[in-house]
Amino acid sequence: MENESTIEIVHKKTINTENSKIILGFPEVGLVGTIASMFLVETLKMEEVGYLRSSLFPPLIILHKGKPAFPVRIYSYNNTFLILSEIPIPPAAIFPLSSKIVNWAKENKADILLMIGGLPVPNRMDIEKPDVFTAVCGEKAERVVEQLGIKKLEEGMMVGPYAAMFMECYNKNVNAVLLSAQAFARYPDPGAAASVVTVLSRILGVDIDIKPLLERAEELRIRLRDLMRTTSQTMARMGKSQEHGIPPMMYV
Repeated sequence: MENESTIEIVHKKTINTENSKIILGFPEVGLVGTIASMFLVETLKMEEVGYLRSSLFPPLIILHKGKPAFPVRIYSYNNTFLILSEIPIPPAAIFPLSSKIVNWAKENKADILLMIGGLPVPNRMDIEKPDVFTAVCGEKAERVVEQLGIKKLEEGMMVGPYAAMFMECYNKNVNAVLLSAQAFARYPDPGAAASVVTVLSRILGVDIDIKPLLERAEELRIRLRDLMRTTSQTMARMGKSQEHGIPPMMYV
């Protein structure tokens, strides 16, 4: 197994994460984490302060407004940091990436990790406003969830990057909250992302209008369909279809 030295965190500016909240937005079910993170970056006018690079990542670069950018980037806003990935995390990179991020958060005395993603449900078409469920690690994380009255996932199984993150957080005594909105398994789901952003805004204490996100839903579905396709393939290789008891065909 590769160790965390295969992942490098590059700071473009001085980063002080002490007592900060670190949001993780990775592509997975419904691309909820990626869509929500992209919306947060745009809406809060977050500043890019760093990026992650590794030989375990695909050899590609992202173009935004004609300028090159690494596919896994770090943004900041006040005392909040966001790690946004525009590529599915390759299985070989999951454990070293998880170790690197959790150690980085712990060594720099971050307050809590906030992971955002989707919870696949077969009846998503019948759900007008997706609910958000949570899993927690640590006493402080427990208090955050209790104060906001977020529904907890009592039973189930996690697979993929966030599962590895939770293992690292548990082993290293780092507080973490997973926010999962009910979502389509194989289609970009801006509605689920909007539900997650609503909960995140309460945790961050920032008013965020989700109306622009919902208005751009169709545009985002079209724009992100290729990323959803490669993400679905990656999830299938990780056995993500077994998570929460969802039938394997949901990810084929």
